[in-house]
Order: sequence, then C-alpha cells, then structure tokens
Amino acid sequence: MRLVSPQQSGLFIVVGLLCLSTAVAQTGSTLDIGGYAKLSTLVSDSAQPGESMSDQLFVVSGIPLRDGRNYVTHDTHSHAKESRLWLRASSPTALGDAGLLIEYDWAGSASSYSPRLRHFYVRLGGALAGQTYSAFTNAAALADTHAAIAVGNIVVRQSLLRWTHNAADDSSQWMISLEEPLSRIARPGMSGMTVTNDERMPDTVVRWQSWQDWGNMTVSAMARRVAYQAAGTRDQKKWGGAVSATGVINVGTLDNVRLMFGYGNALGRYIGSTVADAYADGNDSLSLRTSYGGTLAYQHYWTDTLRSTLALGFSRADLPVTAGSGMTREARSAHANVMWSPVSHTTFILEYLYGFRSTKVGIEGELNRLQLSARINF
Repeated sequence: MRLVSPQQSGLFIVVGLLCLSTAVAQTGSTLDIGGYAKLSTLVSDSAQPGESMSDQLFVVSGIPLRDGRNYVTHDTHSHAKESRLWLRASSPTALGDAGLLIEYDWAGSASSYSPRLRHFYVRLGGALAGQTYSAFTNAAALADTHAAIAVGNIVVRQSLLRWTHNAADDSSQWMISLEEPLSRIARPGMSGMTVTNDERMPDTVVRWQSWQDWGNMTVSAMARRVAYQAAGTRDQKKWGGAVSATGVINVGTLDNVRLMFGYGNALGRYIGSTVADAYADGNDSLSLRTSYGGTLAYQHYWTDTLRSTLALGFSRADLPVTAGSGMTREARSAHANVMWSPVSHTTFILEYLYGFRSTKVGIEGELNRLQLSARINF
C-alpha cells in the first residue's frame, strides 16, 4: 500500500498541479499555495559521529549511550530542512466538498536537502485516499514543540483509505481507515530492526472523536497483522492490536493541556523509532510484546504574541530475552520553549530539550539540546 517512492515525487507534483488547475476551473473552487521557511540552529552536548539525522532532528535512537564510544561533544548544526511547501485545492460537488493536498519538506536525508513527501491525498465528502496522518494519530493533541517531536508521540503519516462519518450536529465523528501494513522486526542479537514487505492485510483503525466546549478527545482501536519471513523459513504472521486515547483540554481563554496515551502488543512503529512491531527468536518464530507510552503538555499564553509549552513524554517496551542488547527498553523526553510572534506570520522559537534512553541491558544515555528557530509563514 506504499503510495510513492522518492523517485516519483516530481511526477506527483506535476500531476498535483494539473489536478489543482482543474479544480480552480470549477465554479466555487479555491486554490491555496503556502508553507513556511524555517531556519534552525541546534546545539547539543553530545552527538553521533558523522552525518546523522539525529543531529538535525530529535531521534530517540540517536541519543548517545554511555557505552565507551567516542561521541562528538558540543555539536552544532544549522539547517532549513523543515521548511514546508503545500498546495491545497477544494471544490463543492453534489457528493460533498472535493479536495486535494500536497505538502513537502526537505528532511529526507541527513547529508542533503532531499524532498520528503509529508501529505498527498484527495478527498470527496467523507472519503479520503492518499498519504496523510494515520487515523490512530490526533494531530491536534501533539505538543506545540519543535516539529511536534517528543518521546511517546503517537504520530504516523502513511498511505491509507479512510471514511469519516460526522454526527448530525458535527459534535462528534467516526472514522474507519485501512492503512499501510509495514512491519519492523527485531531479530536476535541485533540492535536495529528489519523492515519487511511481507504483509498482505492492511492495518485497520477505528476512531471516535468528540468536540466539546472544554476541548476535544479521541479514542482509537487498531488491529494489524505483522508478517515476517526469513530466508529458508516458513512465513510468520501474528495478529495484534493497540488502543489510544488523546485529548485537548482548554484552560481559560487560550491555555490548554494536551495529552495522548497508547498501549498494545502491536503498537510498535506507531509510537516511535525504537519500538519494534514484533520480535523473532533464534528459530525465526515471531512473537508480539506489549509496549506503551504517551505525552503530557501544558501550553501557556503570556500575551497574545508570546507563548510557552512544557511537555513530558515517555515510552517503554517489554523486550524478550532474545532481543539485542542494544534495543531501547525505555525512553523519556522533556521540552520547554518560548515562542514569540512579534508580527503576523513570523515566529521565533527558543527550546530546551532533554532526552533519555535505556537499553535492554541497562546502558543509559542522555541528550541536552538547545535550539533556536526562526519561521516565516507565507
């Protein structure tokens, strides 16, 4: 169910522009082109040697461990890879609004400005097809931190087919979504994971969401079949699932509390880069293990133009005996920032980040990072 490869990006931009032009030609259609330019400077107390995406974005698996290796100290990086460009079109039809969204950034590679497709979907009424946030993700509940990256975030963008049904008063909605069935398998003695393409059944997500005067909340359930086949062995398939609860609670006029929590034996990649979807033993037999995590954030507006967020995140995985000693068992993060928007469309961000992870055998690592960003929306 993978939507596109990097080599197809240019083709899809052209197709998207043609679709946008067609949409604009229709009566009542709208076309918007926008995005933002963002420059970030990151100063870390330690970093992986060489070019690494973890030096440019917060990646849990990139937190240096106290394992005797020589890490870079006082590392500084500047980049504009999180800058985004999007194109959006919509048009009324007899079946409901029709729309198209294409969005790119340039965070596809650690060593270059390779374009990365974030969103590309078409929708008609309650139906949507393409690549966007999983129905298991409530983007509104993500903490307002740098690029919304925190340990415990339940956030995945992938190809999917989704149907949404709104209540008569639009105070709630149901979603059912068939999504890309990608499996990441941890093999014995290995710290990394093997990404397989052996799945034939899509991940299935059912979600209920409600909006009230006090905020919003979602409850989601997911069922998925994790598949793996090693060379010379029989095909392994295991059914598993996960549940999540997320919400935004309004505090006063502008302040809010945002929270999310996920739990399951197939939560895996939906909650972070270090949690496997399943584990293979010495005989390449597959087993599912419980993992859980979440985030809690409070956003406070000092003035109409000055706001801050304090966010805490955690995740933990129940690792089997056969898991590699370098597999991450537990991770935590803390974020504190100040965001200032002195004029319209402009935001300056100063954020402190603390990251922690611990491996299966108890080796720990920490990261302290200070980041300064300037963003101009257009």
